Formats: sequence, structure tokens, C-alpha cells
Amino acid sequence: DARELLEKTLQNTHYQVSACFRDLKPELWDRKLVEGALTPRETLEHLADCCIAIQRVSRGEKHEWHSTHSPDPSEEGMMRHYESERAKALQVLADNPSPQLFDQAIDYMALHEAYHVGQMVQFRIHFEPEWNSYSIYEGHA
Repeated sequence: DARELLEKTLQNTHYQVSACFRDLKPELWDRKLVEGALTPRETLEHLADCCIAIQRVSRGEKHEWHSTHSPDPSEEGMMRHYESERAKALQVLADNPSPQLFDQAIDYMALHEAYHVGQMVQFRIHFEPEWNSYSIYEGHA
């Protein structure tokens, strides 16, 4: 059913996001591929913000984009923040199966994570040509 499809998609995009950031060289976290693009640090903070948006929308609150920041700006702290906010968003989805929230999870999480995975793959290929771009797929690391 549709819920199972979303769950599987969210599992896959989570794996892909994690793979994009795995072993990313510290000196690359604040680089941009092109002017106007997000840095990896900004990307991860943005993806955490999307998860926070799901939580706020579920409570009937309006989300102010770019209003939240990781309490720990280190690479490990950024990843922990993303993982924590994502887990909270998934719990909200499990507790509240409303069609509106389901639609927003598709937009804010599933599609949005996939969009930024593509950007991160290009980033890694450009700055780390030896990086295995197929590592974003389970079984190809």
C-alpha cells in the first residue's frame, strides 16, 4: 500500500543521505560545488529542518524555514542532529497517519532527500573523483 511504499522510500533515501556523508573529508564540509549551491553542512542542516517542519506541521504550527540550527556544528554533531530530527519526524508519521501529513512527508522528506542526494553525489564526484558513487545503493558500498 501507499504507506509501505513511503516507508520503503524513506528507508532508501536515508541510506543514500548517510552514504553521501560517510567519510566526507572534513575540509569539504564548507565547500560549494557552484555559487548558489549549499555546502554539505548547509545541506544536512536543511534536511534536518525539513524533518522539524514535519513535526511542527503535525502540531498545527507554521514552520519558519531556516529557523533551526544544529546545537553542535561539528560534522558528527550535524549528523546526530539530522538523525535525531528525522527519527522524531518518522515517529510523528507513525503516530499520525493523516493524508495531509503523508503528503508533506513525501515532499519534505522522500523527494527532498532524493533531490539533495543527487546534489551530494555530484559534489563528491567533483571533489573526490575516487569516491564510489554507487555506494549510495545498498550492497554497492
